[in-house]
Order: sequence, then C-alpha cells, then structure tokens
Amino acid sequence: MKHPIVYCLAAVLLMLGCASPPKYSYSPGTRVGIVNMLGNRATHYHYSSVSIDGFTKKYDVDWNLPEYVTDRITKILQKEGRYTIIAIEKENFEDLRALQRGKYDPTDPAQKKPEWASKLNSLANQYNLDVVLVVYSYKGPSLHNIGKNRANLEGYGVFTRWVIPLKILPFKNAYSFAQIKVAVYKDSPVALIATGRSKSKQSKIKNFDWSHGPKNLPVSEIDKAWPGVRKYAQKSIKRALRYANLISTQKGSVSDMVDNPSPR
Repeated sequence: MKHPIVYCLAAVLLMLGCASPPKYSYSPGTRVGIVNMLGNRATHYHYSSVSIDGFTKKYDVDWNLPEYVTDRITKILQKEGRYTIIAIEKENFEDLRALQRGKYDPTDPAQKKPEWASKLNSLANQYNLDVVLVVYSYKGPSLHNIGKNRANLEGYGVFTRWVIPLKILPFKNAYSFAQIKVAVYKDSPVALIATGRSKSKQSKIKNFDWSHGPKNLPVSEIDKAWPGVRKYAQKSIKRALRYANLISTQKGSVSDMVDNPSPR
C-alpha cells in the first residue's frame, strides 16, 4: 500500500500543473494593438487615524504616464523581433474609455459585458489586430493597509498615513501607489487570455516634506511618487506579457498566476 504522502505529493503536482498558464503561440508579423486608458492626473489618498481628516485629492502632473507605458510595452515587444506594434489613438477608443469610466471591468467574463466585447472586436477588426493590450487603472485592494484591511485605491500617485498614537509625536509616512492593470486579448472574436498587475512591496517615499500639511502639498512632493509609479507600471506590463506568452517566461510562481485567467 502506498504511503499517504505519495498521494499528497501527487495532488500537489496536479494542482501545480493546473495552475500553469496556457502556452499561446504567435507567428512572425503578429499585430499587437495597445489601448492605453491611463491619464496624466495623479491622486493623493490621505488616511488619518481621525477618520474625518481623510480625503482624496487630484493633481495635474507632467509625468506623461500614458506615453511612458506605451513606450515600455513597445520596446519590450520589439526585442522579440516578431511583432508589429500599433499604438491606438485615444479618439479611436473613446467608447471603450466611456465604458471603463462607468466601472466596466475589462477582466469580467465576456458574457457579463457584451457591449465591451463588441466594441473591442470592432477595434480589432478596424486595425486588423491579432492581439489587443488594454492598459487601465482599476479600483481595488492595494498594497496599503488601513487597520487590518487593505485600502481600496484607484489611480496612481501618493498614499499618505497620518496616525496619531498615544505618544507625543505623530506617525507619518508617504508611499507611491499605482493601481494599473494590463489585460491581454487574443483571437477573433477577442477573448481575454491574461492580465498583469504589480504585487511589489510598498514603495516608501523618502524625504517627504509635510511642512505644508497633507491638504496643501505642492506638486513637487507629489512628483516624488513618480519613480515608484514607474516601477509598479513596469511590473504590471511584464507580468501580463509573460502570462500571455508574448515574451519568454523566466519568472513567476503559482501564487502569481491568480492574475492569469483560464482560456475560454
């Protein structure tokens, strides 16, 4: 009779096999379209232990995040030497932007969002695309805790905590954050095959100047989040491209694959 541990190992191996992402293949000349829904406004989320002091504020910044992300995707894919990359202009996917602003989640199953799938198919047909990458900001649990729970954030910018314990001095920290996700669609009609978002550790901002108070931060302090936002964006891009097999898969663990949906 086999030892129970043998069955346990077999079960674990089976689970690992099921968790592995599907291997999609792409022929030379595959046309990849980039639909970049990011904007150029940064968000400041402030949390205080005195709940009435918490707030959210928008800032106009000159980070050029959409251009940066599109450029990063293009350069990574160009290294593969087998893709034709097309950056779709904003005016050609404004209807998709309107749906996403209406809280459409691009990662929902197609049957739950027929209007989204229809418009995405039209765009793919218009540009004769084999693969479509949709880059967007989502609202959901972040890397930052409020008490024992993850803070729900959207956008990218600065997350600040101002906690006043029973001590003389308050406890203040500032972090970069970026709720950025990349969804990859393939085939006709288009179907979601992979997504990627950053799961990196918190990116604390050094030398953050609190002298103006959290509600009156100058743009120069908000700009200190830019290096961290770039890193989060890079992680999201690389995860999505690896999971979709658009670039070689050299990293990733079973726990990472929760962002990789099952093929339909």
